[in-house]
Amino acid sequence: MTKFAAIYCIIAVLSGNASLSERHRQILADTRDNTNRIDGAGLDLLLKLAATLPVGKDVFQIAETVGAENLLNHPDTFRGQLIQLRLRCYTTSRARPGSLAMPFYHAFCKEHPTGKPVQVVLVEDPGDGPWPQDARIAGYFYKIRKYPPRGKGPGAPKFVRAPVIVAKRLEQSTFAPPPSGSGATLKYGFLMALLLLLLAGWFFLRLRIGKRSKAALPHRDTPPSDDDYIPPTDDPAEALNILKSKR
Repeated sequence: MTKFAAIYCIIAVLSGNASLSERHRQILADTRDNTNRIDGAGLDLLLKLAATLPVGKDVFQIAETVGAENLLNHPDTFRGQLIQLRLRCYTTSRARPGSLAMPFYHAFCKEHPTGKPVQVVLVEDPGDGPWPQDARIAGYFYKIRKYPPRGKGPGAPKFVRAPVIVAKRLEQSTFAPPPSGSGATLKYGFLMALLLLLLAGWFFLRLRIGKRSKAALPHRDTPPSDDDYIPPTDDPAEALNILKSKR
């Protein structure tokens, strides 16, 4: 944490920015979730607090990372807390003049990488784009807004629920996509390694079977030579003489 961020944390705690004062909590306690309206005393309070936030990496060192799903499920737990989100923002607009003293801007975004809708209220003008663009925000969670979707095609929901975050500005960021084809390359390499392993096993098995087959073959006796041949005869004495002569 930088020196500026550390100083800001001390000032924020003393002033009620990081840990909201009881008066601030009472104002936010009147906030109603799941309605289309976002203006009110709670928004006015959070806009003033967001205007005092540091910018750049300093604000992200003091903001808690909370996913949109947690905000949707537990709005009362996180209301008024300084949080950070990674977003892909598609459109922005300036809010119409109303009862609030401070001008502000809308940014309609989706959380990265879940794709859940998020509405951001900004103190500073986000500019003209180009849109869409990747961004990081650090701001105060205000409420859950419920509104009809812009497109009402087949299968479209009747309403959209989106957390509303009040921030000072959009911080541009680029989220690198996973390398194209990395999964396919890994799968191909694994299959090739498996094929080579199977081939090696097959050759080894054939070699072992060949050696065992040769070892199991019966040994042939030495064929008899002509010297051992005794012609047939009915006279035992003649046969004995022939045998003695060959020795």
